[in-house]
Amino acid sequence: MHGTVWLRRPGARLVWRGALCLCLAWLCGPAAQAKPGSTGRSVVATPILDVPFISQREESCGKGCNGMNNCLPASLAMVLKAYGCQPPGGDELAFVHKMREVIDAANKCDQLGTDFRQATKALPKMTDPGLVACSTLSPTLVPDHAATTVQDVQIILDRVAAGNPAIVAVSALRLQPRQVKTSAFSKDGKVDDRHVLVVTGADQERVYVNDPLYYRYVGACRPAQGAWYYTRASFVEAVVSHGDGALFIGSGPPQPLRVTQNLTLLENARPGQPQEVRCKVRNNSSQMLTLQKLMVSGRGPQEPESKRGDLNEWLLWQAPEVDWTAAGDVQLAPGQEYEYVQSRSFDQEGIYFAVLSYWDAAGTWHTLTGPAVFNVSSSAPSQDDAALVGKSPSPRMPPGSETTVAVTLRNTGAATWAAGQGYALRHVGGLAPSSAGEVPVGSAVPVGGEFRTVMRFKAPASAGTYPSEWQMVHGDEPFGPRVTVQLRVEAPGPGGPGNWWDQLMESIRRQMEALQDSALRQIEAWQRQMQAYLDEQVARLQRQIQEGVQREVERQLKGLCGSGLLVPGLLLGASLWLSGWTGRRRR
Repeated sequence: MHGTVWLRRPGARLVWRGALCLCLAWLCGPAAQAKPGSTGRSVVATPILDVPFISQREESCGKGCNGMNNCLPASLAMVLKAYGCQPPGGDELAFVHKMREVIDAANKCDQLGTDFRQATKALPKMTDPGLVACSTLSPTLVPDHAATTVQDVQIILDRVAAGNPAIVAVSALRLQPRQVKTSAFSKDGKVDDRHVLVVTGADQERVYVNDPLYYRYVGACRPAQGAWYYTRASFVEAVVSHGDGALFIGSGPPQPLRVTQNLTLLENARPGQPQEVRCKVRNNSSQMLTLQKLMVSGRGPQEPESKRGDLNEWLLWQAPEVDWTAAGDVQLAPGQEYEYVQSRSFDQEGIYFAVLSYWDAAGTWHTLTGPAVFNVSSSAPSQDDAALVGKSPSPRMPPGSETTVAVTLRNTGAATWAAGQGYALRHVGGLAPSSAGEVPVGSAVPVGGEFRTVMRFKAPASAGTYPSEWQMVHGDEPFGPRVTVQLRVEAPGPGGPGNWWDQLMESIRRQMEALQDSALRQIEAWQRQMQAYLDEQVARLQRQIQEGVQREVERQLKGLCGSGLLVPGLLLGASLWLSGWTGRRRR
């Protein structure tokens, strides 16, 4: 192979090392960092594990021990409840107290700490009704050695991604964004920020949690909704700093309802602009599933930064509720999917968030995604755009006669043109049609889809050329190009359209132009199909070349790098370089 010969040339190994290391550095550098959940013009809510939230701060309602000492019992209660285990009656405060009793028989009100080994020994002792079923679940500690490393944190997050929520020990004051003040962890002049929480999911930049330190509602003792997040970097630092790692129970609780199409919405919207949400869920259980409500819940706008202090984004939970319309009484057979599509607008500018949630048949509230954060601003760029695909030829017509003109537009923006949401082709100038001056979108036009409509015109009494101008609108906001339709009105006479021969010729001409337009559209469709086929073949060939070169490079690098951990990264850099080379070859 040519690659093998090249690698044997003097200095070639040094060049390979340098080039691949540069590729790896570029790949891991700041330019490769993606905004969390962002696709540029839309945001995606990350699916998380369905773990019920239980607050450790029920004690602040005036009952029992100081709630600040209940993070481990509350976290344990959350995970066991996800398995369907809880004491009779469903009292969450009694559940937390029962977990304190299980972990520490004396059930003193002092801080339990984060002794996971003590908790694992206590689990088999659960004999109360409602809890005994969970006494046989096998606990696992990660890591199983003295200190927690960055690699251990990755193992923890990988297990969460596989469907098993983690009870994790953290140094809470290292977490960002901060959700409590330093004074919450201070006693007698000393700061002790040892804390335990439940991890339910993660993406590239966020770790999603049920943190029992949340108030349910600030200043009130009512059920809370949803889950929040910490930055991935601060979470890793907090776990490593604490050092006790994580506790897993069993192989993971059942997840009866799964997200099969992620919740997406616009990253930036203007006041009054419809914010459409769209997602799909599937009954993942073996039984009929009843959802009292399925909805996207939101809060916003966030308090101004001047009022937030050091609590940062957490205060967004204190913002007003801004929910989308709920789908009620949804019945799902095993394996059946349901698509949720709703739209609403926001008049007040600011930062908002949205999560996908549902109420089950028993009235229990569940959260299926982390928060998707979006902005409402009058300076937000428009998400709507259009391009002209085609229009009928300019007709020649006698005064007083009628004709029709067809126009086809393609949705080239970032939002679906939803029916009933103000999307329409509107007459904006020139000769008015004899039909309606605004043609609304009859059915949803997705991004890349086409909208075709027909307008009817009546020729004026005087001969001449009459333009009629049209433009797409979303409500009162125009977008896309102005489409001009020209109508030529000619007086009757030997050379005018009143002559039967000219009328016949005009009819034939229009039919030929219509056939030509139809043929051109068919050719364009064939071209798109052929281009898609060629793209697929080129991609397949590129993959084959990459795989072959990767195998050869791996063989060569094993003798160069001397580290099994470096080889995958260098291979990734080589693959990136090869992708650029094959792209240039293709062009």
